[in-house]
Amino acid sequence: MKSTITLLLLCTGIIAFCSCSDENEGVVRNSSLRITTEIATRSVIESTSFNSGDQIGVFAFDANSTNVRATYINKWDLESDISLAEPPTPIYAYYPYTTDCDYQTVRVDIAPDAIVTGQADYLYGKSAEDVNATSPKALIRFKHALARITLSIKRSADDAGYGILSNVCLQNAGRNTVISTSGWMDVTTGKISSSGTGSISFDMNYTLSNETAQNVDILVIPIAMEKEGMAELALTIDGSQYMVKMPAATWEAGQQYTYPITINRTDAHITQAKVGDYYYSDGTWSTIYNTNKNCIGIVFALSKEKDGDIDVNLEESLHGRIVALTNTDKGGRWVDKSKDIEGIPNYSALAGDDRDVLTSYLPIDGYSRYSRKEPIWNLPYNYINWPTEKNLEFALTDYAGRKNTSHLIEDTQSAAAICHSYSLYNMENGVWYLPAAGEMARLFMACAAGKISQDTHPIFKNLTKTYNVDITASYWTSTENTDKYAWEAGFGECHLFHKEKTTPLYVRPVSSF
Repeated sequence: MKSTITLLLLCTGIIAFCSCSDENEGVVRNSSLRITTEIATRSVIESTSFNSGDQIGVFAFDANSTNVRATYINKWDLESDISLAEPPTPIYAYYPYTTDCDYQTVRVDIAPDAIVTGQADYLYGKSAEDVNATSPKALIRFKHALARITLSIKRSADDAGYGILSNVCLQNAGRNTVISTSGWMDVTTGKISSSGTGSISFDMNYTLSNETAQNVDILVIPIAMEKEGMAELALTIDGSQYMVKMPAATWEAGQQYTYPITINRTDAHITQAKVGDYYYSDGTWSTIYNTNKNCIGIVFALSKEKDGDIDVNLEESLHGRIVALTNTDKGGRWVDKSKDIEGIPNYSALAGDDRDVLTSYLPIDGYSRYSRKEPIWNLPYNYINWPTEKNLEFALTDYAGRKNTSHLIEDTQSAAAICHSYSLYNMENGVWYLPAAGEMARLFMACAAGKISQDTHPIFKNLTKTYNVDITASYWTSTENTDKYAWEAGFGECHLFHKEKTTPLYVRPVSSF
């Protein structure tokens, strides 16, 4: 389905707007507004620029100009001029252009026959700064208004038949109305209001394999499905139809969601991840290592939603956390000097204990056996028992590592920045980040309980238990203690401890899926 979805990533062009004013008033006559356009990348890249003939709609509300068509032929040409005055005005734009416009909303149609090449990838954007007649340069950054779901389909080893996949249809189940193919998009926010239900159907001719998955990409209007089975997939294989219930999910604009599907003649189901599964660069996973894929990490925790809190009661899920296969090439400091980072909560204790304890211990076997005989500093949590409280007194439930570390990556030698730029393996979905204390503690106990280890996962390098000359045997977390200290985690004794922020420690990236 390479030609099914048109993606526009990293788009550049110049649009000329004319501003007609009297030179005697101190404004240059016919000054032109130059606009460069770029777009936030999605995980899967199929096109890197606008193509000749592509059209966008441009809005300058303060200049009384709405839905002016611009066509790209080596440069952007406006169908009619937009006259700018001195008062600053923002410029909005969207893709693809349509004449069906109601003030600041435009018609959206994502049915596969919406354009010749398949589904349209709707974009919206705003100028980085307001413009006027004397300051005509603007940069419009486009964002994706739709979500992308990727079906990664393969056959089970004992599946009978030829395995010819001839049609995939995403549709509403029963009287549900969560799937829609049309609506109205606000060009200033990108929000799409659905105006009717519908199904998204693709004809194809794929021979499914039990070794290599076939990916099918579908663009959808962002929605929230509160319960499993509100939508379903109808897969036509060898002339017969097989139904797959879609799980509860929230599909957000600009995000990609991968669903591994295993087919046999009696059952078609979405394969959910388990702790210890191998995770691959294409956003899929498997319990048995697939040597034909690029493994980038191991699943160590599960959550109900992407970036949601870790839930130890889940045995399998479509979402969770993965840990990188190795440490980064070098250790890093938490930050280059002692300072309190705005936006990151400070925790004086890790599990609601009001004592300002320096060190807290987790069971070295993941369950009950501690390396210290003194139980007074042992945290009363283990692999199967985990705190559910979430407030400023419970750092073990602080899983906001990805959000927190955005405050730290300006220091290029910090542990957070090293995780952010981690590139040992290609990451097509998501980003690497520095784990919070709760995430690192959960990772430690998964390793200690034998769910993840170099013995069971030969491509995984165990967390270090020893010291070297330059770096201690501990790992930084993204959880802050004070302006001088942050929380580190030592795998040798499964402890969490206050450490000065300028200390070099090991770094092990994690990511969410």
